Amino acid sequence: MSKVRENLAEVVDATRRSGEPLYLTKHGKPIAVLVDYELFENVVERLEDYMDLETLAETEGEIGIPWEQVKRELGLE
Repeated sequence: MSKVRENLAEVVDATRRSGEPLYLTKHGKPIAVLVDYELFENVVERLEDYMDLETLAETEGEIGIPWEQVKRELGLE
């Protein structure tokens, strides 16, 4: 961790160039991961998609509210 503090700009640049995550440790134990921003955004987007699919699977078979009823209740007709 102290090496990262001393050379943060260089470490960030190297991580972006390599595209590989950098695992930060303290006393030999992992405490954080440094990844390129685009990779992070991609991972978060995929995780959100997965969570949406999981929620959809959990609600399969449930009866929903018809779209016409929703519009009527919201005064959109």
